[in-house]
Amino acid sequence: LRAQMEEMQAKDPDNYRTVWEGKTRKTLEGAIFAKEIALAIEENRISPSIKLDRSKPCVISFDLGDKDMCCFWVWQQIGMEHNAVHFYGNVGFGMDHFLDEIEKLKIKIKYILLPHDAAQAHQAARGHKLGNTIEKQVRAVYGDKVRLVPRVSVVNRINAARSLFPRVNFNEANTSAGIQGLTHYQYKVDERGQRSREPLHNWASNPSDSFTYYAVWLS
Repeated sequence: LRAQMEEMQAKDPDNYRTVWEGKTRKTLEGAIFAKEIALAIEENRISPSIKLDRSKPCVISFDLGDKDMCCFWVWQQIGMEHNAVHFYGNVGFGMDHFLDEIEKLKIKIKYILLPHDAAQAHQAARGHKLGNTIEKQVRAVYGDKVRLVPRVSVVNRINAARSLFPRVNFNEANTSAGIQGLTHYQYKVDERGQRSREPLHNWASNPSDSFTYYAVWLS
């Protein structure tokens, strides 16, 4: 029992506090970015003081969806730090809607990052003639500012995001929905405590995927 306790204390401190000390869990079981979010809170990197600097250009990282959420983060790099200054997501709209939302922000655009499958026919291209992919729709507005993020495994995307996290600051109000997604991004945990090989695909996947695409593009 002592060996089990010590192993759990080392590998999963939050679960250790629940099982062995009877305390309420602070994080969702199986949460992928639990430690990173907790450290961001502790270091006051989720704050209303993180502001958009309108003199500097922004990078926008997308995750695509139709029946599930399509969303984007808005980023500004300040030195070695990366400020997440805005997040937006919605369901059931074509890409035109999201491009309109970007225009409403009235920000300078440096790059628009799209996942690799934006170059293929995609359900979010609904309402457009066959062959007019997401990439083509966005390039029609932003031209050579569009970048496709290379396809990498989910594990590598998560690792890239974990490496980036210590240098990320969040505007608390404007990214709250995105932070909720990062907080709830999780592996499935069975009754034996074993985690699934892939993260659960649910509402939290989309904000998290668009976050990881930015990290992969930087790496």
